[in-house]
Amino acid sequence: MSVVARKKEWLLCYTDKRLVLFKDDEIFLEWEAQPCKTYRCHIADDEMKVVGSRRNTITCDYINLKEGKIDRRERLLEVNFEITNFEVIFCLGWLLCCDNVSGALHMFDSMRGQYKGLLRLNSTQDDIYVCGNNRFQVFCNNFNYDTLTGQVCLNTYEIVKNEISLASSAALDSGFTEFCVVHDKRFTHFAVVSTCQYEKLLHLQLFLPNASVPFYEHAFLDGDVRFLGFLEPFSVLLASTVREKLRLELFNILDGHVTNSIRVCPSNVMSFDRLSSNGDVISANFSPMTISSGPEVHILHAGNTNQETVHFTMAHSSCILYTWQPKNHGKLRPLRLPGSPIALTEGADSVVFVPERAPSLCCARLPRMDQPHDLASQGSNDTTIHETG
Repeated sequence: MSVVARKKEWLLCYTDKRLVLFKDDEIFLEWEAQPCKTYRCHIADDEMKVVGSRRNTITCDYINLKEGKIDRRERLLEVNFEITNFEVIFCLGWLLCCDNVSGALHMFDSMRGQYKGLLRLNSTQDDIYVCGNNRFQVFCNNFNYDTLTGQVCLNTYEIVKNEISLASSAALDSGFTEFCVVHDKRFTHFAVVSTCQYEKLLHLQLFLPNASVPFYEHAFLDGDVRFLGFLEPFSVLLASTVREKLRLELFNILDGHVTNSIRVCPSNVMSFDRLSSNGDVISANFSPMTISSGPEVHILHAGNTNQETVHFTMAHSSCILYTWQPKNHGKLRPLRLPGSPIALTEGADSVVFVPERAPSLCCARLPRMDQPHDLASQGSNDTTIHETG
């Protein structure tokens, strides 16, 4: 179960070999999906393109949003290697396909039917980050033959007049083993998060487009810290585990301090069986759980809404949607759902979830902040559930 794409009132989700398209908080269309490993989506005017990859083939479903039907399915590309990851630059018609065996990124112009060459990637990562209408980023290795050492670099490539060129290259710290790029469409700058699988270290760097050096960097050395995303241009969300408690922090980049934090203690949060009038405790009859080192935390973003409210889930309590307002020093407000939440609709008015006992998707309108937070038992008129199956 995953979110494929979100744009304005549209939300596309994948579950149980089916693609489900929501418009606002209602199901607009659902259809049997190709058995693809990965999907990419583009919405423009009255048409949606859903591109998927499976083994050595890339296909595209063309959805008529005006009439609510699938117009056609087309094979875009077939190659002689297994595609382990891919991206699409839709406005140019370029397909970027990774081949992990050779460690190469192959580039195709699907509009002109041309092969545009390949790039050698970092041997451990095949991530592709599309940034803008004609740019993308990948991790590459620059090998120094004099010292016989390699340097991991984040390379930004630009496509102009159907030709590719290197726009910038940023050398990364060789002491780390895993790298990730975090873009937020609200901001010009982006983050590079470096971690090490042998030591619990996290290195955060902020870059401007075309810059080869960061304008900000900070090393987090105290424990298992994970980067969750931006709240504001210079405020980021962090997660860590302290004595079996999940700790969320709002870190201010400008002064280098934590401006607000909250701890989720399983034995305290999960043992309540009713919800108070102000929503400070959870209505859930679950047994106390134990958080192992590095609990999985998933932030549910709400499209283009402001990020003053953070919605997140935890792997050990998959039916609970947690709400926190760090800027207002708000308390943690848990919401029990009759299934596992996977996405928020535009404006965070509704939540899409997977019911516990049915291989389908449902959409429930979230109660207002001043209402009780228990959709499993709530029967007010403000809650509507739409089910697909």
